[in-house]
Amino acid sequence: MKNRTDSKYFPFSLLFLVAILFLMFASSCFEKSLGRPVPKKVIPEKDFISILKDLYLTDGLLTVPTIRDEFPEKDSIAAYNDIITNYGYTKDAMDLTLEYYFVKKPKRLIKIYDRILGELTETDIRLSNLPVDLSSPYNNQWNGLSSYSFPDPWGLLNSEFSLPLNSQGHFTLSFTVTIFPFDQTVNPQFIAWFCSADSIETGKKYFLPPIKYIKDGYPHVYTLTETNRRSNPMILKGNLYESENNPDLGERFGSIENILFAFTGGL
Repeated sequence: MKNRTDSKYFPFSLLFLVAILFLMFASSCFEKSLGRPVPKKVIPEKDFISILKDLYLTDGLLTVPTIRDEFPEKDSIAAYNDIITNYGYTKDAMDLTLEYYFVKKPKRLIKIYDRILGELTETDIRLSNLPVDLSSPYNNQWNGLSSYSFPDPWGLLNSEFSLPLNSQGHFTLSFTVTIFPFDQTVNPQFIAWFCSADSIETGKKYFLPPIKYIKDGYPHVYTLTETNRRSNPMILKGNLYESENNPDLGERFGSIENILFAFTGGL
């Protein structure tokens, strides 16, 4: 299964990522450098913004299972260092720059954060406005509601789904998820599995890796692709908003929208 997260919606907020970077990179030299003038090695703001944007995107990419599986030896620190080096700077320079903005210019850092999110938002809007070819075989075949919003005071919404896969072929499932920090579910996530159409309840289930959602109040776009290589008719079943606790004991606060499903027969 391939899981792609749109660049604007990577799971961690940029400001949180910057804070983590600051703690990881600058803790060793923080105390002895407080109060000193602006260091000569501070990275120019233009490059600093570009580096932060790439760090943000990389942080999201490293949460995608297929990318993490392809580069298992690449931890986040090594990836961050690679980005800084590619811009012609050193880890020490990034340490000093992060320290400088956190200690000397925190308000400016907030403005930089807003600017980066604004640029990513503009990119997302441009991508969302690209024309869609309705004659494409990837027309939406989703058979459920187009969106789900929780809490559901009437108890009418069911985020479970069942999609027919009548032959061998490929499918794509895409959806946008927003889970708010005050959501009361435990480990909200997407789960799905294949099962034979003639033994849905008793047959063997072939589970796909789950997608764990982030409770940050921001929309995240996920796109999954998978191939059904079984010749007999199959059913793709699952739940867009599963949790590890009883939903009746923990109110859901979130939404799922822009749900698209396409299946094309043949390998």
